[in-house]
Amino acid sequence: MNNCSLVVEGRQDVILLRALLRGRADVSFRFYASGGRASLATVGRNILVHEGGLLIVVMDADTLDPSQADTSCRLIESALRRFSPDERFDVFAFVPELEVVFFEVPTVLTRRFGPEVVSLPVIERGCFEPKAALQRILTDSGISQVDYFKELTSEDLDELRQGDQAARFISAVETLTVGVS
Repeated sequence: MNNCSLVVEGRQDVILLRALLRGRADVSFRFYASGGRASLATVGRNILVHEGGLLIVVMDADTLDPSQADTSCRLIESALRRFSPDERFDVFAFVPELEVVFFEVPTVLTRRFGPEVVSLPVIERGCFEPKAALQRILTDSGISQVDYFKELTSEDLDELRQGDQAARFISAVETLTVGVS
């Protein structure tokens, strides 16, 4: 079985990404919350140096510009390359933030909160400011983000995996972990 470490920005990211990756019997995932974007490369470097193995750094792009997101990924990659010359790592950025997965597949939110709460303007806002839009929905419904993520059903997760960025993230994980021993 392959081991793969994932460095993410926060604890809520761990909960959501662990759920999205559930069901991969061929890979054991270990998650590390870096406590913010600024320390992603440092935590990733420490894992490569002290533990080795496969590593994926996952971050919010904090921009709507894909080329700027790509530049941010390349900067972290160059910081890690010195510690893993065989490049057994990857860096993935959700544009603009991880929570966009809910607005790429809004049926998951609509099923839970209803079309009057998850209206077209809310979905459109969620594509540009997903963290704030999701937080507003959850706060208005009296649910914490952690609780909501933990309550996602298998059906919800299957749908989320079909969204553009979630699918690309899962593909990046599979590309890194398939066939590595």
